Amino acid sequence: MTSIKQFEASRRNSLKSTRPKIEVGKRASRCNAVRRGLTAETVIGALEDAEDYKAFHKRRLRCAIGCGAGASAPISQLLWRRRQAITIEMGPFEIQVALSQQL
Repeated sequence: MTSIKQFEASRRNSLKSTRPKIEVGKRASRCNAVRRGLTAETVIGALEDAEDYKAFHKRRLRCAIGCGAGASAPISQLLWRRRQAITIEMGPFEIQVALSQQL
């Protein structure tokens, strides 16, 4: 538990913060807490196409209806993240192959 003295000292120290003062720094720091990758709250990454995910989900939904399965959205999200993980995992190998072909 924080003592009153320690709490007050923290308050005083926070006023000395070196937080961004100019707009460029403020815009950049807004993204500091954004989680990316497989632990992100959103399924679709910044470099991914939302329409691609919607089409993927529709295909999954058609399959789920045909199989009589429910709760398709969470399953679509898990399968989409699995696809992301495979892409991330294969990235270094693809770079290595591309570099070796340049030689």
